[in-house]
Amino acid sequence: MQVDIDAVRAAATSPRREVSVTVDATGRLVGIRLADAAYELRPDALERLIVETAGDAQRLAGEQALEISRAAFGADSAIVERLAGEIERQSPPSQPMGFRV
Repeated sequence: MQVDIDAVRAAATSPRREVSVTVDATGRLVGIRLADAAYELRPDALERLIVETAGDAQRLAGEQALEISRAAFGADSAIVERLAGEIERQSPPSQPMGFRV
């Protein structure tokens, strides 16, 4: 199971595709791609867009890790419940799609 979790990668792309971010199962940033349109944004808007997109990727990676754990231990496992709580606490709040830059 640990090998499967270590292999988790999740990617998210901003709504207008200016930014793509890839993270691992822990939410650690492992890749970022900026499209030409990203360079047309104000620095503060680009910063916010990167952080929000990374948050989306982090939530996706957490969901993948949780599914791997459910398959290994069962949905009712205390381990799965604990992991779900950790993922919930560590995940940034989701932003409504209309809020994005």
